[in-house]
Amino acid sequence: MIQGPDEIIACPHCGALHRRRTVLSGNTFGAEVWTDGWSWAPMLPQPPLISRCTRCSRFFWVGRAECLGELESVIAASGLQVQRLSIPNDWKAAPHVQPPDEAGWLEAIAQGLAKERDEERELRIQAWWEGNMPYRRDTPWVPFSQRAQAARDNLRALQTLCSPKEPTQRLLKAEALREEERFEDALGALAGELPKELQWVADTLRALAQQGISEVRRLSKSAAPRPANS
Repeated sequence: MIQGPDEIIACPHCGALHRRRTVLSGNTFGAEVWTDGWSWAPMLPQPPLISRCTRCSRFFWVGRAECLGELESVIAASGLQVQRLSIPNDWKAAPHVQPPDEAGWLEAIAQGLAKERDEERELRIQAWWEGNMPYRRDTPWVPFSQRAQAARDNLRALQTLCSPKEPTQRLLKAEALREEERFEDALGALAGELPKELQWVADTLRALAQQGISEVRRLSKSAAPRPANS
């Protein structure tokens, strides 16, 4: 992985400055993929989808924030001469954007950050993934029936946002149902044809549901069902 220069972005609500890391090149070697669609590649890190502003405390979409420049290369050109400008002190002091925790994702939804159905689905998926994060290592699985009401409500709301006509969304809904221990409903969501490249994922989810297993599991192939817009 080759890391690029930090970009300086402005909060769209109050203009406060933040840093956004960039990657010039990377790869997916050693990537992890899980039944809930979460994936992680240590050699290809991605910036947070959203972040909370450190000044006004409101959430904003990191990729949509205005980019003011790059921290390591502020250059001005005049005629045939190129002059490197000094980096403003407020740029140097800008904090890096940070992803929310599970409660933060749900708060962003409550604040109305999502303006469209696709955006709400993405935020709810991220909240789901974050809630499952402790169980991707050594923490014993806690069923959704024993989790906070907000987590259960989010999973139910997510299911209504997944289109049965879109294959990856179908898989995500089936997984959400399985994690709720609604195994028969999960099997019903998996019924019918799917694209060949996703069939192995469906087979994995089906086998887990038939065994009455609700916990999130790591998949065995380096591919994942990613949510797509309907």
